[in-house]
Amino acid sequence: MAPRGTRAFSADGLRPIQPSVSCADFQVLSALALASAGVALLPTFLVGAEVAAGLLVRVMPAVALGGAPLMLLTRAPTHLAPRVRELRAHLRATLRE
Repeated sequence: MAPRGTRAFSADGLRPIQPSVSCADFQVLSALALASAGVALLPTFLVGAEVAAGLLVRVMPAVALGGAPLMLLTRAPTHLAPRVRELRAHLRATLRE
């Protein structure tokens, strides 16, 4: 799940990743994440209660985006899906630059 106009690439930077859903509505993205429909980039004020309750988990807890308190979240799983791990690796590499 990604905001409209967002482009993402695989961890190696070679393959484009197509989001399952593209949406500019945080509430819709939050509902989709809660329904196990994928990963969403959401503001902390919107999902703080769900994170505190363990319904959503931060995919990259050590990373914060400067200027905006956003979290990359997915439904609390027993393990991360391969595409979530790949997205996390890509974002870690990209955000370090």
